[in-house]
Amino acid sequence: MYSILFLPAHLRYMHYKYTAQYNDYEMEYMPRVTVCIKNPKTGSELPVFALVDSGAAETLLQREIGEQLGIDIESGERVEFEGIGGVVVGYRHKVLIRLAGEKNIHLIECAFTPSRSFDALLGERGFFEHYKVVFERYKKEFSISVRRKRAGTVP
Repeated sequence: MYSILFLPAHLRYMHYKYTAQYNDYEMEYMPRVTVCIKNPKTGSELPVFALVDSGAAETLLQREIGEQLGIDIESGERVEFEGIGGVVVGYRHKVLIRLAGEKNIHLIECAFTPSRSFDALLGERGFFEHYKVVFERYKKEFSISVRRKRAGTVP
């Protein structure tokens, strides 16, 4: 669920509500958005419901998403991520990403992991490099600024 305000390009943003999900104990409200992930080599594209996570160093996607896009996962750079659940191995690749409802598309680096706790996690590397995000948790709302496409960016 999103809305676009038609303002001058440098002020445009998309406004979202936190979404609810039951986590075994209670309802949990988190900032999630739909993004379109595209394989730049084949043109295959998938919509993915992703968690916007300012505490994540990288953008991570489930391995199955990469496989559905036709990406040879293990051909990417092998990287290890350490977190509360221990060490997880991922493989870095470049994909195209676009927020649902937005025209701009960005070539980003992300890692595909076998994690089952999320479909996609939008982190500092890959997502926050291209978007300004303002969280207002007390309202269960957040907004994402829509950057204008610069000359030389990937279509």
